[in-house]
Amino acid sequence: MPSLLEVKALKAYYGQTQALYDVGFDLAEGGITTLLGANGAGKTTTLRAICNMVRTEGEVRFAGKDVTGRPTEEIVRQRIAHVPEGRGTFTTLTVDQNAALALDLATQAYVLETGRVVMSGPSAVVKNDENVRKSYLGY
Repeated sequence: MPSLLEVKALKAYYGQTQALYDVGFDLAEGGITTLLGANGAGKTTTLRAICNMVRTEGEVRFAGKDVTGRPTEEIVRQRIAHVPEGRGTFTTLTVDQNAALALDLATQAYVLETGRVVMSGPSAVVKNDENVRKSYLGY
């Protein structure tokens, strides 16, 4: 499946403090992708960086077009146009601390820790990883 959203080498800053370090992921069109992590891992900051709400470096592409630094409203309008042109399908990015539920629903998962992607892969593989089970699923 082609990627609807591509994030590459994304860094984010609050003032002089760096909060994200080269975060990268793809959101497959028609799929459900989840970002997981504990409090403070960088989930919300990743969303803010994609939406140009914090100072960033890196690249954000939507439907093959560079949207880095563009206002969120423009990206939403582009998505709406992408769907009336008949090229879009339902695509979801979830950001959740309920890892068990998110991994059950998602097809792809990315685990954030201190502003970095520390694991990624099909959600079934991530869900069965011993470290993820112990840290996020409690068993």
